[in-house]
Amino acid sequence: MRELIFRHKRYIICIVCVLCIFAGNMYKSSLVGSISMQQPEKRWSADGEDSGYAAAYMSEDEGIKLETINSFKEKYRSTMLEDSLEISDTARNYIDAYSCEGQLEVFKDFGKSGNKVNVTAVGGDFFFFHPMELLSGNYISDSDLMHDRIVIDENTAWTLYGSSDIEGKKCVINNKYYYIAGVVRANDSKISEKTYGIRSRIFMHYDEYSGAGDNEKPITCYETVYPEIVSGKAVKVLKSLFGIDENMEHVEGAVEDVPSIEVIDMNRRFGFTSLWKVIRQYGERSSKTNRIMYPFWENECRMTEDFAAIAVAIIILFAAIAAITLLPSIVQLYKFSVKGAEKLISKIKGLRR
Repeated sequence: MRELIFRHKRYIICIVCVLCIFAGNMYKSSLVGSISMQQPEKRWSADGEDSGYAAAYMSEDEGIKLETINSFKEKYRSTMLEDSLEISDTARNYIDAYSCEGQLEVFKDFGKSGNKVNVTAVGGDFFFFHPMELLSGNYISDSDLMHDRIVIDENTAWTLYGSSDIEGKKCVINNKYYYIAGVVRANDSKISEKTYGIRSRIFMHYDEYSGAGDNEKPITCYETVYPEIVSGKAVKVLKSLFGIDENMEHVEGAVEDVPSIEVIDMNRRFGFTSLWKVIRQYGERSSKTNRIMYPFWENECRMTEDFAAIAVAIIILFAAIAAITLLPSIVQLYKFSVKGAEKLISKIKGLRR
């Protein structure tokens, strides 16, 4: 038995390597599949038309105002005309969402003690991009007649009312009543649990949270799903909206950036090429100099990238071991095939004579 194993050790090593490569791929797929965003570009492209998903993250210094978001509509229109896309008055060719992060105190009622919570102020189709699990009620959206409704997470619901079935109940924020539209639960993956954090969170309309005039809080995240008529079109469109010069960009892992603004190709960031870039610059991403505070879903993606990059490194390692192990056999096979080809050519030449 020992002699048999020794005689075929190359092939045994190769089989082990193939199994490790398969396991690495399975681990990477499970990591990417557990991300809470659930590929909005795929869900938007249900009619068969390919779309791309891109996101821009900014520091508060570089953040934009709501009027800038509104100005994007005309820029999208002109880009679509240049791309010869049919613009419909009844259907939508693209979707977008925007948000910013902050903190507030929430009270069950006037005169009650308050609880400090994280706030995600949202606009556009935010919950299409981030479809958190609804425990009760509904999401909020721009189409709401009144913007005095909020979505709260399970922690906030239990802190305020001791239950998650509290749709329609009210709470006090900034001395004003807000009504609870729905209660959501964060993604239960291990990575998401780490990046979402332990503090309670609420989601409210951006215009209710942001203030007005000079006090308007800047939007620090903008996301879009745009028709992918050519590869990478969504990212190019998003960069053009922010006036980012392609020739000035610096690549950090899977993220293309300029100072204080990062534009990310979301549906390609877990591809082999992007993850290889993460491997090459592993550890450097921990040293941030761009002043951007990433929201919890982007931190989830970045942590997933790190683990997925390790899986890719393992795949590359075992692929290299398999190739080195099989190299002598490949050389012998090559020599044998060359000799066989020479003999065959000689026989054919002999027959012709």
